[in-house]
Amino acid sequence: MSEFALTNADCFEVGGEDLLSSAWDGSRPVDADGERTIDPHPCMDHLEDIRVRVGTLLKTETVSLLLGAGASVDCGGQLIGSLPLELERVLHDQGIAGIRPPRLRRWLVTLYLAVRYAGGDEDTPVTRQAILARRDAVDSGKAEPLRVNFEAVLATLHRWRSALSKTGGRLRIDGTLPVNVRGSELDESVRRATDALACACDLPTEEGKGGLAAYSALLRKLLTRPLNLKRVNVFTLNYDTLVEQAADGTGIVLLDGFVGTQNRVLRRPLLPG
Repeated sequence: MSEFALTNADCFEVGGEDLLSSAWDGSRPVDADGERTIDPHPCMDHLEDIRVRVGTLLKTETVSLLLGAGASVDCGGQLIGSLPLELERVLHDQGIAGIRPPRLRRWLVTLYLAVRYAGGDEDTPVTRQAILARRDAVDSGKAEPLRVNFEAVLATLHRWRSALSKTGGRLRIDGTLPVNVRGSELDESVRRATDALACACDLPTEEGKGGLAAYSALLRKLLTRPLNLKRVNVFTLNYDTLVEQAADGTGIVLLDGFVGTQNRVLRRPLLPG
C-alpha cells in the first residue's frame, strides 16, 4: 500500500460512518500530556479495511462519483470559495496601468464593488487608494484571500447587467455603498473576470502535472468493475477538463452526450412519453 499523508482533520464517510476516525484511534502515539499526536501514517490495518470496503462499494449495481474543487488542487486548481490571490493578481495586472500615477480601469473598480455586494466584508477595497494598497499587499505576499465566493461575484455582475438594455445604459444603486456604472463597464468587468477564471482552470499547471496521475488511477480502478454492471456515472462541479484528459491519456472512452469529431454537438437522449 502506498504512503498516506493524512491528518485527523480528514474524513472518509460510508453510510454516515467516518472510517478514518477509527484509523486514527490507537495509531497516534500519546505525548507526555496524554494527548494523541498527529501522525501522517494512520494504522495500516484500518486503511486496508477501508480499501476492502471501497472495493466492495465499487461492485454495487449503481456507482456515481461527484468530484468537487478539491480534486483539482494537486493539479494546480484554485478554490473559489474565496477570491484566489493568483486570480486577483492577474486582474490587477490588467486593470492597473502606469506607475506615476497608476491608472485604475473602471471595470476593476466595478469588480470590487461586486465583490462587496456579493458578501465581501469591510476589508474589500472599493476606493482608488484601497485598491492600490490591495495590489501592493497581494504582490508582496502579505494579503489574505478575500472571503467571498467568486461565483457569487460573477452572479452579481450578471444580475446588474441584466437590469440594463443590451446596449448602453447606466446602473445606479443608492445606499451606504452607491453603485454608478455604465453597461460597457459591466460588460468589460464580466469579460475580464471570466477570462481570468478560465485561465486559472487551464489545468494541469506545469507544477501540477503529477496530480493527473490520481485521476488516471481512479478511472482505471472504475474499469475493474464486472462487465455485467452498469457504467459508472462521473459528475464534476469543476470547470477544468482533468477527467477528460485522464481518460484520453488512459485510452478510456467517456460517454458525455456529445457526438461528432470535428464539430461536437450535444445530443441528449429522448425520454419516453
